Amino acid sequence: NLFRRFKRIWEIRIILNYLTKSKNLTRLFESLSDLAQVVLENTFELKENTLLIALGKFGSKELNISSDLDLCFVSKDNQAKTDGVFYIQEFIKFLTSHTKEGYLYAVDFRLRPMGQKGELNPTLEFYKNYFETKARFWERLSWTRYRIITGDETFKKEFEKIADNFLFGKDITKEDADQTLSMKFEIEKNLKYSKDKLNIKLGPGSMMDAEFITQFYILKEKLKEPSMLKAMDTLKEKYPFFEKLKELYLYLRGLETSIRLKKEGSSSNLGITDFDKETFEYTKTLMKEIRDIFLKNINVK
Repeated sequence: NLFRRFKRIWEIRIILNYLTKSKNLTRLFESLSDLAQVVLENTFELKENTLLIALGKFGSKELNISSDLDLCFVSKDNQAKTDGVFYIQEFIKFLTSHTKEGYLYAVDFRLRPMGQKGELNPTLEFYKNYFETKARFWERLSWTRYRIITGDETFKKEFEKIADNFLFGKDITKEDADQTLSMKFEIEKNLKYSKDKLNIKLGPGSMMDAEFITQFYILKEKLKEPSMLKAMDTLKEKYPFFEKLKELYLYLRGLETSIRLKKEGSSSNLGITDFDKETFEYTKTLMKEIRDIFLKNINVK
């Protein structure tokens, strides 16, 4: 409960500082990510033969208010996997359990190998084989944001070598570009649509469009940078459209922050009555711009 109290107090301080002083989105994201890092570094004790890895917005140090933590674990060998599985189960329970002091974080494991059906703490050898023979292109996109939170330095380097080879060991192909488009269209096909709501996280022209194209170009340029915003800054030197994309992306991330401050929880849906009609229509126009950039520039030229 001490950690839950610590996390809640610092989260409130970070948000109040954002609202009353800085109004700096990137600082808000970094501060929330640093807070999560401090909590995990000081509570996860299985550090010698196990790696704790962040993916998603935690991996890129761009957590928002009420963001889940995308996590996965790597065991050094089968013995470490057997020895560590119970501790890891208890650790996840510790992060997600609700008490009178609230809870620490919701945790998402869908980005680990085999998703929710996969092993909790696969071995290093499993990851090597999986990355080489089974991983799909969308997983390469996702793993551009990986960041090792805790673990032995030698073990970290072993894993980084395997992960970086998975990401940058081969060039991007036209088939990869086609898969990126198909995957995004498939996600959109399964969304519920309403004329008075915009899904600014997953819908057409959403934050995911901006993130997918950024991750695609990270792989294309073999750029080891987990932060979407920092990657956009680097990529704009060669691909000027990233300058505009970053501006549009930050607008959506700021809007998401406002929605989450207004509504309890992790909603990323903008309703026509959430702010005003002008904001709703402006956001629709802006999302069309992101969509145009996404469709025009997913290629291997």
